[in-house]
Amino acid sequence: YESMSRMYYRNAKAAIVCYSVNDKDSWDKVQFWVSELRKEEPGCQIYIVATKLDVIHGNNKNRSVDYHNTLDYAEEVNAKILETSSKTGENISKLFQEIAQDYVNNKANHLESFEDYIHVGS
Repeated sequence: YESMSRMYYRNAKAAIVCYSVNDKDSWDKVQFWVSELRKEEPGCQIYIVATKLDVIHGNNKNRSVDYHNTLDYAEEVNAKILETSSKTGENISKLFQEIAQDYVNNKANHLESFEDYIHVGS
């Protein structure tokens, strides 16, 4: 599955890698996927997204993954980090707005002209 999945992120400009705040195993998998993305798509902006923020009910003792460790790791791999809840909708819109804004602001994503992208007769 992992080798087949490469076709889904080939030439990606952004990637969302999720883990659950109450599942340590999911955090371990984040590190694998970030490594894969960095190896295969070094220019891809990675967003590490904590999910299920609602289950900790504002109490960090309910976390299985330490928030400060996630911040340190995100900084180490030059990723952005955000905590979300699909149940409550917390930070979901913010995540996608940030991805869109980052894409627009990244000059590497802008073509000088249509001809830079299409090579007719090449």
